[in-house]
Amino acid sequence: YEFYVRADCGGSESAWVGPFAFTTPCAVITPAYTTDFATFLPSCWDEATNGTPATGPTGIGSGEWSQNGTSARINLYNIGTSDWLLTPEFDLSAGGWELVIDANATDYSPTSAFSGMGSDDSVQVVVSTDGGASWTAIYTWDNANPLSFAASETVVDLSAYTGTSNMFGIWASEGSTDNPEDYYVYINNFEIRTPPACAAPTTLTAANITATAADLGWTEAGSATMWDVEWGAAGFTQGAGTMVTGTTTNPHALTGLTAATSYEFYVRADCGGSESAWVGPFAFTTP
Repeated sequence: YEFYVRADCGGSESAWVGPFAFTTPCAVITPAYTTDFATFLPSCWDEATNGTPATGPTGIGSGEWSQNGTSARINLYNIGTSDWLLTPEFDLSAGGWELVIDANATDYSPTSAFSGMGSDDSVQVVVSTDGGASWTAIYTWDNANPLSFAASETVVDLSAYTGTSNMFGIWASEGSTDNPEDYYVYINNFEIRTPPACAAPTTLTAANITATAADLGWTEAGSATMWDVEWGAAGFTQGAGTMVTGTTTNPHALTGLTAATSYEFYVRADCGGSESAWVGPFAFTTP
């Protein structure tokens, strides 16, 4: 807002003085809530250029995060990168919420795979319940749990957080070791929602890959014991792939592949009467 003021001298007035500008703080948001980064930054988000979860963010208002299409991205290569995306505050007092973040990573010069994160690189999802004075990590991607090349959803249970003022941060750090890895981290979507009745699987994998076979795996997020898998050549349109319905094995042993070929697959949970959302694609290449 801005305002002007003038004196009323009883028959004459002074000149107007102003404008003087001020901004009201963002209102606390009650979920459900979802945003992408088609507008950067989204309304009431902020960024910071330094600090760690132990110290909290510093340099509020600037940083190395930038917009890439409908995603926020940051390059992790230079020592000293330690930047934040900061959300508005959320009222989670109704309880039972979950956080869903869609993320991935690509090499600086991207190919059809991601070579991995540096030895002490870290991307953490953190939460503050005291207005940003202290932060707790609730999910971490690092060298032992790297981001994938294909965008995938990470689901974090928020049932332990029932306060009326909860702020989240996404903190990306290059660490103190000068690793050769040079890559982009992408945050494609941020959502706080009521958990679906049939939870979608997470953390898709492909292991034991040979010229003609692969074991397709995932992490079950609920209690499903059956899953549907759809697979095909890289870039296939979902619905036009090969469907495996009602598999009860995780990982699922996929055969009949062709050597030196790139594939993708999706998976969803079958909860007996309802299905989860599809998760994927996850890409892999046969030798």
